[in-house]
Order: sequence, then structure tokens, then C-alpha cells
Amino acid sequence: KVEISKYDVTNEKELAGAHLILKDSEGTIVADWISNGTPKVLEGELIAGEEYTLVETYAPTNDGYVKSNSVKFRVENDGHIQSVVMQDDFTKLQISKADITTKEEIEGAMLEIWSTDKNGKKLKLVEKWTTGQDGYDKDGKPKRHYIDYLPTGTYVLIEKVAPEGYLLAEDIHFTIEETGLL
Repeated sequence: KVEISKYDVTNEKELAGAHLILKDSEGTIVADWISNGTPKVLEGELIAGEEYTLVETYAPTNDGYVKSNSVKFRVENDGHIQSVVMQDDFTKLQISKADITTKEEIEGAMLEIWSTDKNGKKLKLVEKWTTGQDGYDKDGKPKRHYIDYLPTGTYVLIEKVAPEGYLLAEDIHFTIEETGLL
């Protein structure tokens, strides 16, 4: 028996919505499924002593996850249930609101992130905050704003209110790619 789990990289939460395939050493697909939030158990389908590769072809990107690297494993012949774990990382975004001259973070800007369609039209408000609400660093400067698990897609960052003494910044269009990098 081989039990295959699909976890969030930060914990042992089973993920649903990932398309997984299992290939033998020749590259032949021996199993193909969509994760459903519970481990997949294969009993009597794999050959002891053989090497297999677990491949994720699609991650649950609507939940902010990104595809995992493939996992190779050899089926043991010891009578125990063998556990194979594949972990998905997630998207990470850092927003900085800084003075154009000093490059120091500034507080008091009211910012919003909206999802957009392919033409840049706003669809849905995703996040809003005021710079400075995330706390301050050891030098008393506002911390940058972080967003994890943002679904892949296109977005626009809008400054609704500028801090006193500053002009409104132009809207910034950006794309969240399927990567676990900041």
C-alpha cells in the first residue's frame, strides 16, 4: 500500500483541486487523479522495488497555490503502508509605499488591490489597507504590506488617498504568476 498526500507547504493540511499523475520508471502513467482533500491510497497497483514519479500538472491556483516539484520514490516491500508527501507552495506579494526621493516607507496611504480582466477592467476588490497599519520596524518606519495565497491572475493597485503632502500615485497593473517566490 502507498498513501499519497498533497499538503500545503506550511502545514499538513490536505489540499483539494490539484491534478496529479503517477508515472513508472518508463514514463508510463499508472494513476491519474484530482486531489480531493484526503490521501490517495494505492493498494496492489504498484510494484515493490520499482521507482515512481509523482507529478502535479495543475495546482489549485484559485486558492493561491503553485505547482510542486515532482517527487520520486521507490516502493518498499516491508509490509507497511508507505507514505509519499507532495507539498504545494503559495503565492507571496509584498507592497511597498515609499517616498520617491528618500525611498523610505511612508504611512497614511489608503491602497486597494482589485482583480482585473484581460483588458485591465476592475472586477473585484481583493484587499484594502492603510500604510502603517502593518506596524513599524525597529527604526520606526512603516512595514511593507504582505499578501499570501493571492490567486494567479491580473490585478491593479490603486491609491485611493495619498498621505498628507503627497500626490496620488498612478495605478499599477501587475500579474501574479504561478511561483512561490516573493
